[in-house]
Amino acid sequence: MESTLTRIQLYEYGLAGARGSLIVVGKEAMTRNAFKMYSQTRNVDKEFPGARGFGYIERVLPKDELRFVDESRVDGWPDFTVRELNDNSDERFVIKYIEPVVRNMSAIGLDIASEKHRKEAALSAAISGKVQISAPITLVQATGKPQQSFLILMPLYEGGDS
Repeated sequence: MESTLTRIQLYEYGLAGARGSLIVVGKEAMTRNAFKMYSQTRNVDKEFPGARGFGYIERVLPKDELRFVDESRVDGWPDFTVRELNDNSDERFVIKYIEPVVRNMSAIGLDIASEKHRKEAALSAAISGKVQISAPITLVQATGKPQQSFLILMPLYEGGDS
């Protein structure tokens, strides 16, 4: 039987693969279709049991939000909008891509910085440069399971530094 630590490390490998695809293609050149194609090379359920999927969250400054939404709509999600769990007028951390999208559709466009535990984990990852795990949360795509999930966040910096 695998330990919790082993399972978390397995998820980190999955995140590293997704981050690698972003580095190779280039964050600015990545498209929804390219992220989906990368995801299709993985079998999330078999390789990463218990994971709902892997995604890319982009930091969006308030002054850049309209541009970000427009670009996301052109990039294959015509109804893309930024959604909040609570009011947030500060910088956002928006789920831009997530796969498999079918079971994670409601997470597209979510500003994770609009919820305390998600925001704390995202900022901690960005500042430390290390993988961070959020406190227990309720995923928007799994509302029937309150406080039974968490996010694992791996930072990606400009130029691909990790």
